[in-house]
Amino acid sequence: IGTFDFTLSGQPGRQVTTDDENTPKAADVWSVPAGDSYTLAEIGQDIWFEGDFTCTADGRDPITNASPLIPVGAGDDWTCEITNSLRPTITIVKDAQPAVDTTFPFTGDLGAFNLQDPSNTSVTFQTTLEDGGYEVTENLAALPGWDLENITCEVSDGADTPGVDLDTDTVSIKAHWGDVITCTFHNEGTGSVKV
Repeated sequence: IGTFDFTLSGQPGRQVTTDDENTPKAADVWSVPAGDSYTLAEIGQDIWFEGDFTCTADGRDPITNASPLIPVGAGDDWTCEITNSLRPTITIVKDAQPAVDTTFPFTGDLGAFNLQDPSNTSVTFQTTLEDGGYEVTENLAALPGWDLENITCEVSDGADTPGVDLDTDTVSIKAHWGDVITCTFHNEGTGSVKV
């Protein structure tokens, strides 16, 4: 499911790859001189939160801080387990009837962006997301002739159902690690008849 890069002070870098079950396929071993301390660091991963470290060795107190400084004595055999959580994924989708490539502007906690149906119907956010709340608002003030009919959301198992406020054209999303949330803004064009 991902490849993770690590460094140990003064040593060549290493990689560990996980499979679909999030179990290590392989572990790398550094053989280092005893009598010194070594800092183990994980190189940042865009779609993963920083790892939680647990380093253990027989007769030693466990070390659990990030980028641990590991004291290596004669005969020490340290094993470090690093657990990473996947960042949440939020996708915003545009469904416009009729689909005539009108540009719909959005603002909110995910920044400003535009969507068009059918040429540019969705945008996905993950690499910058933290656990927390995100509001997304469609700005229809500059689009006379369009109404927001509904906002519908699909969420992964265990994720919170987003709140929808059609008075303000806003969806409120609570995102946690591993959540996959897709919200669709459904718009209909309006017309007029003069007599």
